[in-house]
Amino acid sequence: MSIKVMVLITASAGGGAESFVLDCAGRHTAAVEPTVVTLRRGNAEEIFAAACGRANVEYISLDRKSKFSFGAIGQLAQIVRRKGIGVVHAHLIEAEFHAWLLRFLVPSVRLVFTKHNTNPFRKGIAGRLDGLVSRKADALIAVSESLAGFLGKHEGIPAGRMTVIPNGIRIDDFAGHISREESRQRLNLPADAPVVGIVGRLTHQKNHRTLLEAVRKAKDTIPALKLLIVGEGELEQELRRAASTLGIGNDTIFLGFRRDIADIYPAFDMICLPSLYEGFGRVLVEAALCGAFAIAGDVDGPREIVRDGTDGFLVTPTDPDALAEKILWVLENPGKAAVMVRSAQERAREMFDIEQVERRIEKVYAEVPGK
Repeated sequence: MSIKVMVLITASAGGGAESFVLDCAGRHTAAVEPTVVTLRRGNAEEIFAAACGRANVEYISLDRKSKFSFGAIGQLAQIVRRKGIGVVHAHLIEAEFHAWLLRFLVPSVRLVFTKHNTNPFRKGIAGRLDGLVSRKADALIAVSESLAGFLGKHEGIPAGRMTVIPNGIRIDDFAGHISREESRQRLNLPADAPVVGIVGRLTHQKNHRTLLEAVRKAKDTIPALKLLIVGEGELEQELRRAASTLGIGNDTIFLGFRRDIADIYPAFDMICLPSLYEGFGRVLVEAALCGAFAIAGDVDGPREIVRDGTDGFLVTPTDPDALAEKILWVLENPGKAAVMVRSAQERAREMFDIEQVERRIEKVYAEVPGK
């Protein structure tokens, strides 16, 4: 008999955790029957519906307008009872909190929480409260070893309670579907222009300002350098003003949220992700599979993706001089950079293939004790 699982996530947004949930949809074996549920609608609602449809997985959006809703808990209970769901697998804090309260209505349901990020708020009282909720789960998954350590330190979750399973990637989705030339033509980029890209929400965490400063410094040596910024968020206008003030506004291109990201990565010579904190950093894996060199902030999750000097570079995320130096190295040493990209691609296939990751998650489901 298959295990019926509700995969619950906060919103149908375009982030890393959300992409992982969709990548898992349809990759399950006959041992698992998933239903994907979001509490709120986000900027990727159409993507969620289409991806689940292709995978023949039921998708339900509760379409709630606020971050917390007693009504949502009642709706979740109805779904669990109607479908005979035995496991609720929650991703991100809002979903975890709703799943915890759901258990008061359906005590038999088993809870699995996946932790995705090292948010600074976890270092205070909020982290301790989140830890209290998390310890009520029957199984806990962390997407990196460093995240597991962080949660143990700041949320008091014993290391023995957590299973480390990295985010998986659908490798075939990022494997040479479009050439560098075609990608650049679609984006109206010169075929020979050096291009740096960053993909992620326009928030303080992703640290775009340091990248802007680094690109400005690198342009002193390579004036034709261009920067592509993919994503949307509350800092967009501030970052546009910063690019203009730094004198690189004409060579900084804001692409917004894109549904065709696999067709954009090939335009990059490199991806830079100078995040201040990062639980995993899946865009580094995706971009590498499309041929882009990876430079990341020397923090948390990226340390477990990028082996400094082997698969890419790690830099102090707040040091624009160090970042500019690595950008220039990549552009001035294309042969050596290509060897490192191939190493990153091999590592991605070995460690982050969604098929392997999904099997490990199914093992967690099977081993969760019944109520």
